[in-house]
Amino acid sequence: MSISKIFSGDLPELLYKIINYFQGDYSTLHSCVLVNRLWCRLTIPLLWEDPFSIPTGNFNFIEVYLYYLNDHLKTKLNEHEIINNVLLPSNTLFNYPSFIRYLNINKIVPSIESWLRANDKIKFTNAYYEQISDTETEFKCWINILIFKMFIKHEVKLHTLEIEISRSIYNKHAENILEIILQNPNFIHNVRNLKLSILSSINKTLIKNRISQLINLQKNLKKVSFSSNTLPLYRSLLLSKESNCSNTLNTIIFYYVNFKGINNLDKVFEQLNVLESVHLIHCSFLNTGFIQQIINLTKPFKLKTLFVSKISQIESLQSLLQKSGNYLENFGCELGGTNYNQRQQLLELIIKCCKNIKFLDLDNVITPLMISLIENVKQNLNRLSISVGNNQDSNSKLVLQNLGQILPSRLDYLCMSLYDIKESDFEIFIKNSQDTYFKKLLIEIIERDDTSDGTDILPYIKEYIMKKKRVNYLAIKYTCPSSWFDEMDLSDSGRAEEFKLYNIKVLSYISLFIDINRSSESWNFGQTWDELGLTIRKTGLVLSKDKLIIDTSENKDKAFNLFINASEKNHILAQYFVGECYFYGYGTIKNEKLTFEYYEKAANNGIINAVYNLGVSYNYGIGVEKDYNKAFELAKQSAEEGHIKGLMMLGYCYNKGIGTKIDKQKAFELYRESANLGYDVAQNNLAILYEKGYGITKDIDKAIYWYEKSAKQGYKSAKNHLKRLQKK
Repeated sequence: MSISKIFSGDLPELLYKIINYFQGDYSTLHSCVLVNRLWCRLTIPLLWEDPFSIPTGNFNFIEVYLYYLNDHLKTKLNEHEIINNVLLPSNTLFNYPSFIRYLNINKIVPSIESWLRANDKIKFTNAYYEQISDTETEFKCWINILIFKMFIKHEVKLHTLEIEISRSIYNKHAENILEIILQNPNFIHNVRNLKLSILSSINKTLIKNRISQLINLQKNLKKVSFSSNTLPLYRSLLLSKESNCSNTLNTIIFYYVNFKGINNLDKVFEQLNVLESVHLIHCSFLNTGFIQQIINLTKPFKLKTLFVSKISQIESLQSLLQKSGNYLENFGCELGGTNYNQRQQLLELIIKCCKNIKFLDLDNVITPLMISLIENVKQNLNRLSISVGNNQDSNSKLVLQNLGQILPSRLDYLCMSLYDIKESDFEIFIKNSQDTYFKKLLIEIIERDDTSDGTDILPYIKEYIMKKKRVNYLAIKYTCPSSWFDEMDLSDSGRAEEFKLYNIKVLSYISLFIDINRSSESWNFGQTWDELGLTIRKTGLVLSKDKLIIDTSENKDKAFNLFINASEKNHILAQYFVGECYFYGYGTIKNEKLTFEYYEKAANNGIINAVYNLGVSYNYGIGVEKDYNKAFELAKQSAEEGHIKGLMMLGYCYNKGIGTKIDKQKAFELYRESANLGYDVAQNNLAILYEKGYGITKDIDKAIYWYEKSAKQGYKSAKNHLKRLQKK
């Protein structure tokens, strides 16, 4: 059939399908441009459909866009060396702006900033900024508006639009951008994928009204993604009589949405006539109230994805899965804080109700029933991730000795995180899995300490995987948590060379790792963190416990720029790193406002460290006005997730009456929980309560015990308290 198409003149159509296969592979696409004119004409649109998200770190496309401004504006920019008219001809081969199809309105200003920084244009005099605007920030936002108007002038036809509204310093311009969009409805009339993330504390009626108008303008909306905790706004938009989504919307993604107190969801789903898939990713309050609304539906509730981090009511979850379990294709749970019986009940429920799972992600859910679950979904399973936490040594043995023989004949993805395993157990797994072919195989070996010789699984990988060519992509990482996150990645060692002889690509662990917490333009579990992995490995910046460590000072600037680039492409952990850099002044000038902004972004995307840091920011007024009520709520939120510092911070709030009534007993309980987990500040605070008799019977011996525990970790205040007591 393909040959007949070639001779019938359909070669461009076939070539386009071939080239489109390389979408996202920018190196290959650039090579295609050089083949001939036809290949170039077919490839250029793919390279320019989403330039703000290309992970190359090259932002010179901004300058190309500026050439499409009118002569007056170009002259002004050229006079001050913001652009150089000599570099490009007056007529370009393509209408580059018209190719854009995917646009996140929050990526434009950061891209402009990166372009200015990369080309040393950020240094131009403040006198020029003052000709156009009051500040450098205003200047960047002015260019943002120019580019937006340029897109509209060139009649671009967007397929994906992402709108994020938070307290960012640029978001005071969000109203202007939304107004420009609404004045030019043709700009968005082809949008099929809409992503909304609106912080609940944004109370500007004008912005909410404009978002509502924007949704009501949609004629062909196929997919909508809701992030953060502003479902009441989204619900009202979907229920609007003016909404045109009823007969077009087929996919809804709820990402870290809080369903507490939300009513009328059944009405929302009832009026969506072509809804084919619903995705719930780490949403909270999936309890009786939410699930009862789902059960009340007269239509099927096609739940395709469910990722949970806590179980509040197993009975409610059972009702949900009895109704929708047959539709479930992606399931994951992180249940480190739940007891063994709850885990067993959950696995029994999945085994009973969910037969069509394709992607299974189990973190700290390792029980004998896990093997039964994998075997139960074996027919459809193509991606599997297993993470075995601390104190589960016997379960690691169970996994390794039984898993290999029940795997399907092919897995696109297998990720195993194994704590303190024996080489003999791993050999059993490898031998038992010889009938399985892996497209991507990732193995993390976590050693208890760095005093032993370590576990070497590589001989078994070579013998049973490499020589039999049973894998396309391989990643192996050794980690020792007690050595400040000391790790060794196979891709960084000379031992990876031999695998090339067998046509096996050895990549970094983080480049192959699938993280469902990473937001994406399309729901794709194949996306990885390659750029962020490159950032961490090549700059020496790593997150160890909850401290940012830099190996060498010359890496600071490079690390900061790489983290900025990664954060602009929605790497949520990179957003947190950027906040840390601005807070400590790593590779940039300290900036409390930007610290707060990036912590907020990361917190909205579920990074609990960032949630805790936001609470601290509100408590002490770091980059934001003090707000003790918000400080308390954020401390409570992080504590509920088991964050070690969040527990201490919540105890501190109860101890001092920050955002709540003073309750010394609760303060004691929370300090004790955090102290038992090893936090030196909580240990010191707990010792103070014992010494003073606050919330507990006075006990000097226990006070000394906890002061000593804290002092051994180097906490200065505890050392001073200990010296004071020892003098008595």
